[in-house]
Amino acid sequence: MISVEIKGLTKRFSGAGGEDLLALDRLDLSVRSGEYLVVVGPSGGGKTTLLRLIAGLDTPDFGETTFWEAGLRIEAAAENLCSRIEVAMVFQDSALYPHLTVRGNLELGLKVRRVESLERQRRIEDVGLACGIERDWWQRMPSELSGGEKRRIALARALVRRPQLLLLDEPLSNLDAPARFELRELLRRLPGRDAMTLIHVTHDQAEALSLGQRMAVLNKGRLQQIGTPREVYRKPANLFVARFLGRSPMNIVEGRIVIEGCGTRWFVQNSGIDGFKVRLPARVGSGGSDPAGSGYTGPVLLGVRPDSALRVDAGDLREDPLSGRVGSIDYFGSETVMEVTSAGVRWLVSWASSSNEFTVGESLNFRIDWNEVSWFDTETGQRLNLNRGAEVTEVPMP
Repeated sequence: MISVEIKGLTKRFSGAGGEDLLALDRLDLSVRSGEYLVVVGPSGGGKTTLLRLIAGLDTPDFGETTFWEAGLRIEAAAENLCSRIEVAMVFQDSALYPHLTVRGNLELGLKVRRVESLERQRRIEDVGLACGIERDWWQRMPSELSGGEKRRIALARALVRRPQLLLLDEPLSNLDAPARFELRELLRRLPGRDAMTLIHVTHDQAEALSLGQRMAVLNKGRLQQIGTPREVYRKPANLFVARFLGRSPMNIVEGRIVIEGCGTRWFVQNSGIDGFKVRLPARVGSGGSDPAGSGYTGPVLLGVRPDSALRVDAGDLREDPLSGRVGSIDYFGSETVMEVTSAGVRWLVSWASSSNEFTVGESLNFRIDWNEVSWFDTETGQRLNLNRGAEVTEVPMP
């Protein structure tokens, strides 16, 4: 299996007006042997450029991409890489040969590699079965296929070559929900099927969270964070990651951490009439230090995922709850997301849908799950580790 080491990768393009466009900016990234890495980020973030540079379709301005097999470096220029290892890429538009049948598309790469006829037949049938390709598709032309069917054929065409490195460019985009689900399940099974390394780029953060063994967040050509999906979702390295990931964005509240009385810590949203103040658990704030050595105090941004705002039933006074009124409701089947205005702050709260129905204008009490909050520096937007024992994979902002 192949591992990939990217160091200082930089790529510029000329815009329509002759301006200089920076697609990748000194990118460092390591892809482990045999892993499924998903690179996620907004459109224009450099994701497809990264895949094309890895595949050798484009040449970087600076930096290098190194390939390793069994701990040994593969010495080959990018444009000659395919002569040393088997690399396959599935393009966003499927890129099937319009003049060939489904079978002809699947066979062509094997014929070029002079794979014997019986072996070609065996591979095509094996991969066709795995990809859910019906036998009556074999003689169809690409123009007779749906979008989901074309994606299956494009993926199967790559898999029949038994690639050591598989590159996927937005493989699930523009598909209807059933086709997207079926193809996602197929992709999920790939790492266990063959000895291959997969790099999958997408702008869909739900796709990245569900498929990747690790995920890398890319924005404006720079790596923001890399880690397991749970690490990146629960412990974002900066404000961009916090706001980009999640069906509903993270609540970001500006305030201060202060110490009052006998060392009791409080988060104070602001000093105005509409502000609020909540007591912090002892473990919160102990990760930093002030001149007195008693822990972090000062301005801070509090980040709370909508599902980390926990409902408090009437009469439950174990913690001082935040109270507010429901302003809007989004129903997603198993989940209900509401906008609740409390002390001048608009919160998004997300609870599992149940027999309880919520109505606009209804009064709700909720509390913050301090085990799941994030803290960010007000100037840099970088994560602050203020929860004792908290760990996060961070990438410093340049």
